[in-house]
Amino acid sequence: MNPGLWGNRLAEYISQKLKERDIIIIDIIIEDWGCYLPIQNDNFRLALCCGHQYGDDDQFVIFTDPKTTKIRKFLQVIDTTQQLTKLTNAVKEILENDPDIHDIKWREP
Repeated sequence: MNPGLWGNRLAEYISQKLKERDIIIIDIIIEDWGCYLPIQNDNFRLALCCGHQYGDDDQFVIFTDPKTTKIRKFLQVIDTTQQLTKLTNAVKEILENDPDIHDIKWREP
């Protein structure tokens, strides 16, 4: 949609690798900033977001939705720690074990 912003191939790659770890991506939704990957989860909306990072052609960004371990849904607070930890650990493992991926920078929200 926007020139210089892409992430579809990264989204497809991550989706396939997560499926191998029993984390199911429901769809790959193309947004103007990249790709939104909703994940099968019963208690709250959970997704992975992939996009191109402004700069060099080979810089990408991946983040989660939600980005915090506590969210509000109706009148309750839901602890997302277990699901986010499983997801972020899987992504970390996927990226760090691929020899073609390098210079990974992790950042806490």
